[in-house]
This record gives sequence, C-alpha cells and structure tokens, in this order.
Amino acid sequence: MIASFRGFCKRWRCLVVAVAAIMSSASCAPEIESYNDCVLQKLKPGLHELAVWIISRACREKFTLAAMSPQAVDNLSGALKIHESRATGNIYNGNADWTVKELTVVVGSKLLQLFNERQAILDHSYHINVDLPPLAEVSIAFRIDESSKAEESRGDWFIYNAEGLKD
Repeated sequence: MIASFRGFCKRWRCLVVAVAAIMSSASCAPEIESYNDCVLQKLKPGLHELAVWIISRACREKFTLAAMSPQAVDNLSGALKIHESRATGNIYNGNADWTVKELTVVVGSKLLQLFNERQAILDHSYHINVDLPPLAEVSIAFRIDESSKAEESRGDWFIYNAEGLKD
C-alpha cells in the first residue's frame, strides 16, 4: 500500500511539474487576453483530468476581476457630457498596473459620496463594461434614466467604483 501511495505521489508531482511548464510556456503563442484564450491555448489533447482542472483553475484565477482600491479609482479620470437621456465621454486610466473592465459611474454630485448618501448613489449609478488598458483612454456611452435627468443641467458625475485585472 505504501508503494502504491509513493507511486501516486510521484505521478502527481510529475503532473504538477508538467502543468507548471505548460502554464509558464511563453513561446511564440499569441498573447492571452481572457479566460477562454488561456484555456484554449494551455489545454492540450490527452492531458490528465487533474491537469485540466489545475490549468482551468489557474486561468480562472488569472482572469478574475478584482475591486480596485480607492487610490486606483482616483487615478481614473475623464469627461462626460449628459444630454437628454444619454451620457457620452472618455475615461482615462492613469494606473500602470490595472486593466479596467467594469466602471460604476454615478450621475450626480460628488457630495453624495462625501455625505455617504448610499441610496442616492445606488439610484443614480450605472455599471459600464469597458476594456481599458493601463495608461490608455476609452470612449464610453450609456443611457441614463429619468431620475438622473435633474443632474443633467449641472453635468455632475463621478466614478464611484471600478473592477479590473491587476497586471
């Protein structure tokens, strides 16, 4: 029984080493930009199911969105024009180590955040999917609802929260 356990451990160690080699290989392969790209590029026919599980988990961990710190959110800036029921503008990512994937924009005064008006923030917030690499700018556009139109005349807005991938 001990011999079979040792054999299992040797095979398992070999499998982990093989998976590590596959995951770290950066030969002439195209750049991996998403979970699906990672899985499709790293999984090869004939891999043991444990190797498939390890690769899938490593890809999932690499491409799981994380909440950006308040300091990182402060490094996001831009201009937004609000006209009728549409908001359009540009957002710049001043972070060198974050790729932004989701923004929460609040149409309303920054005072809402200062006074911790959580319900007002929720009522006037918009979640926007973006693909904003480090030190780059992207255009955004989204529809605003009737309750946010009162803020239109002032054009007040701010980025409340963001999620992304840390490089």
